[in-house]
Amino acid sequence: MISDADVEIAVAAAAQLALFYVGTPENEMLLALHDIRSDVQARLTEPFGPDIAAAIASSFVDTVARRRRELEAGSGTSRVVN
Repeated sequence: MISDADVEIAVAAAAQLALFYVGTPENEMLLALHDIRSDVQARLTEPFGPDIAAAIASSFVDTVARRRRELEAGSGTSRVVN
């Protein structure tokens, strides 16, 4: 079972990762997030099963991308599009 503390850690990690991608070209970020999603899903499949692992990994990556867009919108930083 995932605890509230686990969720808080994941949210904090997503926020930190989003900072890393501010100003990064969209395609580059999406490729990296695809790899991260695959890794997270693989690590969570055994303890949670494939469906829940996929949902958690997808949610994590979506949170990173959304937070990055929020940060860029708030700072006036424009995304670089390849």
